[in-house]
Amino acid sequence: MKRTGRKREWSITFFCLGLILLFPPLLTIFNNPGFIFGIPATYFLLFCLWGGMILVIALGAKRQRNSPTDFKPPKDIL
Repeated sequence: MKRTGRKREWSITFFCLGLILLFPPLLTIFNNPGFIFGIPATYFLLFCLWGGMILVIALGAKRQRNSPTDFKPPKDIL
């Protein structure tokens, strides 16, 4: 799939943001012995970031309904 325009910009921006958020020195800030919902705080943070990244990627990959690349020929021609 070839990305153009804003989707490409958002893909690059989100990739860089994901790298920064999952950078090990940044993760050590949240490395404490506390628990959130019975899960260690570091693991909870990692799974929330991971789930959020998947959600944003899924929303970004969704096609628009009236996209110019979604051309369908009329049925009477075939």
